[in-house]
Amino acid sequence: MYATLTQPLTFEEFLAWDDGSGREFELSDGILVPLSEPNANHEDLIERLCAYLENHCQENDLPYVSRQSKQVRLKIAPGEKEKSRKAQSPY
Repeated sequence: MYATLTQPLTFEEFLAWDDGSGREFELSDGILVPLSEPNANHEDLIERLCAYLENHCQENDLPYVSRQSKQVRLKIAPGEKEKSRKAQSPY
């Protein structure tokens, strides 16, 4: 089920948007998409990927700081609608 809006949102509009339901959403082509709960396999994979990324950044002196449940703006081609993903943490 998708939230009902009359027009696609920008990333900035999405960050300010709140339907008051307490549900969490991602942005896909400017459209709100509700998130489902991750299963155990998803959580295990997320944990391994986050550890790998954090180790890589530390070894290469890169300014990576892991943050739980933050929206990440995805790069899009000119003319495409905005997209984001929400980083889920197993903690």
